[in-house]
Amino acid sequence: GKTNEETFFKFDPMSEEDREKALEKANRKIVELQAEGLRSDARPHLCCAIVIDRTSVAENVCANWKGDRWFVYPLFTAGYKDVVKPKLRELGIAYGQYWVHIAFTPDPAGPRKREDGTERQELVAYPDVVYPSEEEAKKAMYNSGASPQQSVNMEHIPDGYTQQSWNSIKPYIKKELADGKPIPEIAKSYAVQIEDVIRLKESA
Repeated sequence: GKTNEETFFKFDPMSEEDREKALEKANRKIVELQAEGLRSDARPHLCCAIVIDRTSVAENVCANWKGDRWFVYPLFTAGYKDVVKPKLRELGIAYGQYWVHIAFTPDPAGPRKREDGTERQELVAYPDVVYPSEEEAKKAMYNSGASPQQSVNMEHIPDGYTQQSWNSIKPYIKKELADGKPIPEIAKSYAVQIEDVIRLKESA
């Protein structure tokens, strides 16, 4: 029930002193949360956080955001090891701030079971392009020639998705449609409405 801002303590991975300070803060937070009912065996984890500054994103993309968008991956997860880490190395991204394009891919760990027993295919966010400047990033954002408002009006975006994340996941849904997977199962896997899958099928 706590936000990432409350439970993620960043540190420079090249600084052992910085790391120890972050670990101390994390342990103090765990003690605090255990007093509120957190399980007694909870412990801090090393994680990688991709944080998208709301003020740096086109308004049509972040219109429903309540703040910055966080994607946090413990280092032991398949999402980090198989998706995020290789991309960070490929692009030369280290600790710090960058102008990037964020893409999404299905979590290699597979669908996650929810409390109601249904499964949802989670997405892993990762940077796939690094831009040398804000100007270059904005040029790339609008290189299609469409305004942000035109882009958002072109297609219905399911709840819980942004234009970028929906664009990233559509090819996987189309492949499952082509493979003959039932539409209700696809909708359940990706946490969308059946109408969203039908609309995507009809647009193919």
